[in-house]
Amino acid sequence: MSRSLMPLSLLEPVDAVRDVNSSLLVCSQLCKLPCIFLIISIFLLVSAGRISLAEPFATADFDGIWNLHGLVSGYPGDFQSWFYGTMTADSDGDFVIHVANRTGESNEGSGTFQITPAGIITMAGQAGSDITFHGVMNNKRDLMVVTSNDSGGGCSLMILTKAAGVFDTNDLQGKWHYHGLACGDRTAQLPGSFYGLIDIDNSGDASYSPIVDSEGNTEYIPSSAMFGILPDGRITLSTIDHFYAVMTQRKDMIVAVATTAFGQPDGVRGYCLIVMQKKALGHFTIGDIAGTWYVHILTSGYGADWRGWYHYAAFAHGHNFSWIPGSYIDSSGQTGQGWSGAVDITSEGIISFPDVPGGRGTLNMAGDISVGVTSDPRGGHGIVFSVGRNAADFDMDGSIDFTDFATFAKKWLMRTK
Repeated sequence: MSRSLMPLSLLEPVDAVRDVNSSLLVCSQLCKLPCIFLIISIFLLVSAGRISLAEPFATADFDGIWNLHGLVSGYPGDFQSWFYGTMTADSDGDFVIHVANRTGESNEGSGTFQITPAGIITMAGQAGSDITFHGVMNNKRDLMVVTSNDSGGGCSLMILTKAAGVFDTNDLQGKWHYHGLACGDRTAQLPGSFYGLIDIDNSGDASYSPIVDSEGNTEYIPSSAMFGILPDGRITLSTIDHFYAVMTQRKDMIVAVATTAFGQPDGVRGYCLIVMQKKALGHFTIGDIAGTWYVHILTSGYGADWRGWYHYAAFAHGHNFSWIPGSYIDSSGQTGQGWSGAVDITSEGIISFPDVPGGRGTLNMAGDISVGVTSDPRGGHGIVFSVGRNAADFDMDGSIDFTDFATFAKKWLMRTK
């Protein structure tokens, strides 16, 4: 797969609860103490119940019912498709999966997941040199993203979200950023990426902003549409027949597959994976992006060299606005050094990479998941799904997960100088 396709790597803010933020600010600003004293203050906050430490990941985190949606970008045309379904897993990592694809064909499979304490997912019995399956779980334990190969030449990206909660049309209300990737190599398809904004009211009636796609279309505005939602979170869309979607239990993300031209009819079209994220409330800053990110990318394009996946871990440095990647591995087994460069973020969580044409994305409201697209003018396009970790990872309910006290303390001292 060509290495000229630049990955878009999206970043996470650190959302501190006001009382925790203030406590650490007082420690570092008034006292200007060394890291060891800040560490002691953190221990005191923990013992007082102000901060809760997250547990390492374990196979018990798989337990439950999961919705799944995925896209296959393969070398033969027959291995380009979307799929969706459900997975039931137990606390040992054993799972049974039921899926349907674009042709209506249904399949069932089973296996056993294994997971590292850091949340990296592989299949039981998978050798260390076997790159055919790789995933990561988020800190909330309610989402996984996986890349995999099949024996016929298909390369897929799959998003799994834990099924929970009761939903109604009020949960649809708001503005939603979306990013999508289309694959397919027949006359009826035009592979590429696209993104835009949808405004949905509490009855499900939706209006669109102009849709931007990798073919250079920027002005097309679809007609209004009606979204519907079932109590279990499954979603319908009045303008697309083959549209299979579900809302996550946090009600801030929708994952969908469809056969459609989501934007301009003669623009990007085909077998699509679409991720919608509820528009953030305007609290993100460039200083809040530091942390480690696990990035999974699926690519689509006009030839086999543009089709496949790759993944890598990277560190986002909020102090000098840079992205520092590790080495990647792709669906063909090739490895190399990922792209590095400048990043920017708006207060609403929209990410841009000044040096990457066509690269942009958004953060979810909690700031722990980022989704975006990227394009190469020579014919390669990608959808990018990133899961964040931080040395100090604050979330919306005030809990904090950190495994490196020194890194945590140094970061907070830098933030409060």
